[in-house]
Amino acid sequence: MPDPAADAGRTFVVRRLEAGDEPTVAALSMAAFERGWNAEELGREKDRKVARVLVADEAGVLLGYAIAWVIAGEAEVLSIAVDPPARRRGVARALLDGVLEGAERAVLEVRARNLGARALYEDYGFALVGARRGYYSDGEDALLMAWLRPSSP
Repeated sequence: MPDPAADAGRTFVVRRLEAGDEPTVAALSMAAFERGWNAEELGREKDRKVARVLVADEAGVLLGYAIAWVIAGEAEVLSIAVDPPARRRGVARALLDGVLEGAERAVLEVRARNLGARALYEDYGFALVGARRGYYSDGEDALLMAWLRPSSP
């Protein structure tokens, strides 16, 4: 959930992917994932009506990105990655805030061994709802997680 106190010290902005960002985001994606997004795919996603493709930008340096599809209040988080030197600065959380803005619920899958991502998602309020056994090419399981926007008191 957005934290105004955390935003006060933030040195980056979260914005939509713009033309020309694709090669940098593709490099981040390919470094982070076995099968990352390439520049052409990112360009197509950027133009898809249901897609939210966001980047964290610090004075022209892209620190990370997030991609989600949002349809009728439900988000499917497809990918989030942060450049290793920019980790532990709230970048992933800010990107997650952005792609989930206005969504009432969300789903995602995460590698079972990705403890950092799992901790972020659990802290955000995602709960484990299942697994896809042997989902990744190396045989690792994908954990399925779901989130419901907390209701206001």
